[in-house]
Amino acid sequence: MIIVGASLAIEADSLDRVNILLTGQQQVLVSEVANVSKGPVILVIINVFGGPIGDKILSNM
Repeated sequence: MIIVGASLAIEADSLDRVNILLTGQQQVLVSEVANVSKGPVILVIINVFGGPIGDKILSNM
């Protein structure tokens, strides 16, 4: 299981993201775990701010 998402350091009322993709190395982490996994990978995306998070990473799996 992998848990990813956004924090107040990335998105808040006075702070806007430049894109809707997962931030930092989260996309790389999810891709690498999926590549080496011998079974299903459960991905939990936590988004407490209500803004969109892109699903581009899911289409690459």
